[in-house]
Amino acid sequence: MRRQRPDYRPPSTLFLNLQGNAVSKTRLTTVFAEAFRAAGVTGTLHYLRHTFAMTMLVRLQRQALTTPDLNPLKIVQVLLGHSSIQSTAIYLRCVELNARELADSIDYLYGELIPDGR
Repeated sequence: MRRQRPDYRPPSTLFLNLQGNAVSKTRLTTVFAEAFRAAGVTGTLHYLRHTFAMTMLVRLQRQALTTPDLNPLKIVQVLLGHSSIQSTAIYLRCVELNARELADSIDYLYGELIPDGR
């Protein structure tokens, strides 16, 4: 794309509509609500944020075992945009309560999707 259009700049938003414009939070929330309903499960768009935070925290905690200067909680804080580490620390409690299930899920997903686990 950059070779064809030297003035090209990647969008600052993750989800774009067919016209290339940012999808509004309201529209994204509606689409995910419809998808959850169609799948017959309970959930919201915000559940995806929690899932990301806990999965990332578990992966970073594992990596910190061999990389001691890594601060998993601080990294997740930055990724989520929390101004307070206390807001992010809530995920530590969730990970502690569900550690085995999270680890099993991550092992399964990474084992299935990424055969060498990286």
